[in-house]
Amino acid sequence: MLNVSLESGEEVLYEADRAVLTNKRLLAYLDKNSKNLPTDDVPLTDIASFKKLSGGQESRMKQGVISLIIGLVLTLVQFVLIGKVSYTVDGIIFMVSTLFILGGVYFSLNSLIRIRPNTTVLFSVVGSRDIPVRFPGKDSPSANEMTRLFARAKRGIS
Repeated sequence: MLNVSLESGEEVLYEADRAVLTNKRLLAYLDKNSKNLPTDDVPLTDIASFKKLSGGQESRMKQGVISLIIGLVLTLVQFVLIGKVSYTVDGIIFMVSTLFILGGVYFSLNSLIRIRPNTTVLFSVVGSRDIPVRFPGKDSPSANEMTRLFARAKRGIS
């Protein structure tokens, strides 16, 4: 998938969407405009360590829509019952329906603007900036596989 020129004796251990791990180096393709040129080409000996970070939020759109519908139904019930129930019951129905509507709007909007679940492997390079490699999903099996292969390759070099 990615354009990688291998050196002699070098083999690809793992290839992700934006990174390639070989038995000698890590290549990261972080520039979104130029996917064919690596932004980072680092020998494994220069990488001190790595750190896995999970982030993002799961979507709550379904809960938001259900809450919004419940709130709107309660509001409709309140309009049907106007004058037939006491002010206290009417006020309670109003408060509960308002809470459901506000919760539904909050969950729905938050689901639209959220950061999707992801796992980032941050490789610490000696004397340079860290190299982030991102994978979709929390605790991504692909990130685990890449870090496992990195640790094995690093031990093979040392």
